[in-house]
Amino acid sequence: MLRRFWLKRGLLTAGGVIALSCSVLRIYAFQNQWKQHSTYQEQIERQEELSRLSSRFQELRIKGLLEEVNLGDYQHIQEIFQQALQQVEKIDDPSSKSDALSAIAAAYGQINDPKLVHEGLKNTLTVAEKIDDPYSKPSTLSAIAAAYGQINDPKLAHEGLKNTLTVTEKIHDSYSKSSTLSVIAAAYGQINDPKLAQEGLKHTLTVTEKIHDSYSKFSTLSAIAAAYGQINDPKLAQEGLKHTLTVTEKIDNPSSKSDVLRAIAAAYGQINDPKLAHEGLKNALTVAEKIDDSSSQSYSLRAIAAAYGQINDPKLAQEGLKNTLTVTEKIDDPSIKSDALRAIAAAYGQINNPKLAQERLKNALTVAEKIDNPSSQSDALRAIAADYGQINDLKLAQEGLKNALAVAEKIDNPSSQSDALRAIAAAYGQINDPKLAQKVLKNALTVAEKIDNPSSQSYALRAIAAAYGQINDPKLAQKVLKML
Repeated sequence: MLRRFWLKRGLLTAGGVIALSCSVLRIYAFQNQWKQHSTYQEQIERQEELSRLSSRFQELRIKGLLEEVNLGDYQHIQEIFQQALQQVEKIDDPSSKSDALSAIAAAYGQINDPKLVHEGLKNTLTVAEKIDDPYSKPSTLSAIAAAYGQINDPKLAHEGLKNTLTVTEKIHDSYSKSSTLSVIAAAYGQINDPKLAQEGLKHTLTVTEKIHDSYSKFSTLSAIAAAYGQINDPKLAQEGLKHTLTVTEKIDNPSSKSDVLRAIAAAYGQINDPKLAHEGLKNALTVAEKIDDSSSQSYSLRAIAAAYGQINDPKLAQEGLKNTLTVTEKIDDPSIKSDALRAIAAAYGQINNPKLAQERLKNALTVAEKIDNPSSQSDALRAIAADYGQINDLKLAQEGLKNALAVAEKIDNPSSQSDALRAIAAAYGQINDPKLAQKVLKNALTVAEKIDNPSSQSYALRAIAAAYGQINDPKLAQKVLKML
């Protein structure tokens, strides 16, 4: 193991030497070539290339210095990093300077001394602030923010991220600003102090709100929502998500708004307070209802339904899913409506109350019955059937599947009907009561026999035979197989 380490270290050093040597040779080669050209334009071009190569040489030299850092020797660390920063300030090329500073910030993030790291990152930020290229600066600021997120001292981390945010706010390019703000938000989410984290995210949200481009804004808002979901204080998290939702509501682009709503819903699902989570999701649903693009709206509804499925309060979850179902019912597109129904059905299956789950699945089935597209209707029925199979009450499950079968019988497309029957049969196979299962499988068999497409009928009969096998009735299973 030790030999491997030194071998790897040797290869890295050798690689660095080769890279440095090549850069030096190229610099000298260009210097010689430059002398051989007489035109002014050629001299300018050569000078620019020489400057870039010199910057690259300095960057490689800095990275070579960082490889020599002994993480256990703090005095040595300070000396090396001071040298590295001095070298960075001599680099003219913004991209090379940014890469070198990012390497320094990343190295600081590995040091287990909060005060030393904070001081070093502060100096790194000072140099980074002077970079005048708006496309190079953000990557360095992101690296600094990520390193601050690793500091095991909430106050120092918060102070450093606050300074980084101040520099980031001055970036004019929306995309560059947004990408850096997203990293800052993620770093705040790692701070193990809810009040400081919430305060920092509040400032980050204020800066984000000023971004005019919705495509750039949504990614940062999503990162802020995710960070709030990590705060270990339900009230502070709920308050922050409420503010994030207010900003999100003002976004005009339906797709961007939907993306942020999904992140907000997921964060609410992580809040360990059912009442606060329910209240927040209710507000998110109100915003989702106003989205005028059905596809974007469906994505939001699916995320809200999934979050309700995580709430550890069956009554509140049931109430929230009922409201979500009401909004879903208004969607005109059959396929999109079916997608949302499947998510709602899946969430109902997670409710640890068989009566409430069965009641709401019955409502979902009523909505599914009205879908006029056979394929979309079948997809919804399959999800509902699967969730009936998970209900921990045999009679309620049997009753629900019987209703699902009645809807499946009306599907006029053989392939879609067969798909629905297969899901219903599979759910019956999970019912741990052979008599109940056998009774309704007989009804499913009656429906399958009427399918007028041989291939579709065959798939349905095989699923019914498999279900008979699951309830330990090999005779009936064999009887069905003989019908193929």
